[in-house]
Amino acid sequence: MREIIRPEVLWREVLPLAVFALIIAVVFLIAFFNYEDLAEADLAVAWTVRLVGALVAVVATFGLFWRALNGEPLEQQFGFVLALLAGLLLMGVHWSLAIALGLIGVALIAREIWSRYYPAARAGDYSAPANRPLP
Repeated sequence: MREIIRPEVLWREVLPLAVFALIIAVVFLIAFFNYEDLAEADLAVAWTVRLVGALVAVVATFGLFWRALNGEPLEQQFGFVLALLAGLLLMGVHWSLAIALGLIGVALIAREIWSRYYPAARAGDYSAPANRPLP
């Protein structure tokens, strides 16, 4: 049987996201079942989403800064860029953040598909193909 998720990835990435989603779901359920004052519950949910967005943006900013200080390549920093844009989008919805997040996401997906057909592009070898002469 083929493994879909490797165990080390499960413990490192999937479980913290599941715990995070569970905490947010509990906050939404508490606010949803607060029938006495729906306006106050809506305000509590809005502030919770803003707080979570701020937390994600701050952690992504420090992660991006740490990777930049260690001299890691730009392709390894895009994960933090996506998290930073997502956190900022949670803090305040604006069309420019949504477009930037979408464009970077689509570009990373296209890059992954491109690298399957042209493995040399993934390794950083951007030389001309052998069947085409250089100009």
